[in-house]
Amino acid sequence: MVSEKDFFGKSGKEDNDMTSDLTADKERLTNERRKRKQLERVRQVERTKRRLKRGILSGFLVMVLGLGAIRWYQDRQTEEMWQEAYPDGAGSDAGQLMLSDPEARAGYLDMLQSLADSDERYRQILDREEEYPDKVLRMVCQNEETLGFAVDYPEMKGSKPADTVGDVTTGVIPLLIQWDRRWGYAPYGSSSIVAVSGCGPTCIAMAACGLTGRNDITPAVAAAYSAANGFLTESQDTSWDLMTYGAEAFGISGTELGLDEAAMANQLAAGHPIIASVGPGDFTSSGHFIVLTGYEGGFFTVNDPNSLIRSSETWSFEQLRGQIVNLWYYTLI
Repeated sequence: MVSEKDFFGKSGKEDNDMTSDLTADKERLTNERRKRKQLERVRQVERTKRRLKRGILSGFLVMVLGLGAIRWYQDRQTEEMWQEAYPDGAGSDAGQLMLSDPEARAGYLDMLQSLADSDERYRQILDREEEYPDKVLRMVCQNEETLGFAVDYPEMKGSKPADTVGDVTTGVIPLLIQWDRRWGYAPYGSSSIVAVSGCGPTCIAMAACGLTGRNDITPAVAAAYSAANGFLTESQDTSWDLMTYGAEAFGISGTELGLDEAAMANQLAAGHPIIASVGPGDFTSSGHFIVLTGYEGGFFTVNDPNSLIRSSETWSFEQLRGQIVNLWYYTLI
């Protein structure tokens, strides 16, 4: 017979063993739960970090894409605006100068009067103002660089233009100025002159002389060809077609180029000058053509046929992009 003592003694030992086992299991489970919680916290932190990284990256991409979309829209709006303004693809300051406007002429004369105290040559123009068409008065009011040309206008109008542009080095785009006395008085169409509205032909002459090495493609020659072959519009603007079809007559080929800084820089690095049609801004109050001749250190060099001053400066893409309406790069045929 098992005594109560033995029974309870044996039972108590087993209970103690069971209690110890339960305690150990409990501690083990507690430790495992603690480890799982710690691991879960670590995983949660990692997930949070990944979400933050994705959020930051997504936000950055959205910002970049958004800025790109805004710039594209702005460029597109500028292009559409100027294509609407110049449906023939034309660009020069000439169109609005053809008809005589008594009020406009009076304004030009008033401006010249106010400038006369600063330079006696303005007084010389005023003394012979009846010999000046409105377009020449307007030209000198807008661009003081043309003052010397304008003073000589009464004597020089209709004079024979030079046969050459002077010395030319193949591969170097020469700076030619439309109001240069050597050709600026030459006619461009029936009612304008190269000095006033010949920016397009002058740009073609620069590109052609530089690429071919010829020196006989003067602004006057290019202007005469443009007018005789339908590249001068009824509003006395130069058609964009001169930049492509017309250029071929001088041994060069013009190809349209997108408004992209890297693409522009690459063409210039390859020795291909770029003609840009520009709208109102630093270069013109209406429409104009300029030549981009180089790119270095993030800046473009420009040959502006209407300004020695602007041609001596360098221009960033950001300065130019909002003014550019179209671009063409040039190669030899």
